[in-house]
Amino acid sequence: MASGTLTSDFSRLCQQALAFELEVSAGANGLDLSRWQVAVHDWGGQVYAPSALALDAAGLSAPPVTLPPLTQMTVSTAYLVPTAFSGGRLVVTDDGGQTAAFRFALPPPEAETRPDGVHAQLVSVATLDGQIIVQLRLYNPQSTPVTFTADDIWLSLGYAPDPPGPRSPAEGMPPFELRPEQAADLRLVWPWSNEPYAALQVGGRRWAVQLTRGA
Repeated sequence: MASGTLTSDFSRLCQQALAFELEVSAGANGLDLSRWQVAVHDWGGQVYAPSALALDAAGLSAPPVTLPPLTQMTVSTAYLVPTAFSGGRLVVTDDGGQTAAFRFALPPPEAETRPDGVHAQLVSVATLDGQIIVQLRLYNPQSTPVTFTADDIWLSLGYAPDPPGPRSPAEGMPPFELRPEQAADLRLVWPWSNEPYAALQVGGRRWAVQLTRGA
């Protein structure tokens, strides 16, 4: 293989793009990179060729054709891989047929924990002086914490049962974290203009509510 050193750095740029930066050093005769082959092999032997689309999505430039003598340069290459891609080898073959391989592994994607998985119980709904007062109990049975924001709990008011909108988030509710196996009691207040119907949604749970003054 042509003289010099080669190191690699990789990062997942999006769900299906994988990019590498290669530090390439040329010897006294320079390097003809156009005759090099750089491919990704997964653990099962599937081979992925460089992708100009992935390179462009990463905002990286195409590698040069040649490297002048006694110079060093960082060149980039990128690949489109499945979302479940876990790692493999970056295989570099120079113009003389010599090969170097770099093993790498990608960290598994973090499990997405959403408010939809939280158990929500509607304790009470009351109206008082132009306000709707809602009391809730939340319980997180999942193994990871869930962060609630005002947009995760909303109320819509209308003149027909189960109104679809407009939706009003729980304004004034600061974000809070519900840890695994933790429960929380909430008291939330929305303004009310005597609409007879409401819909309340917490994560994936929804209730249709009929309202009366002083209920």
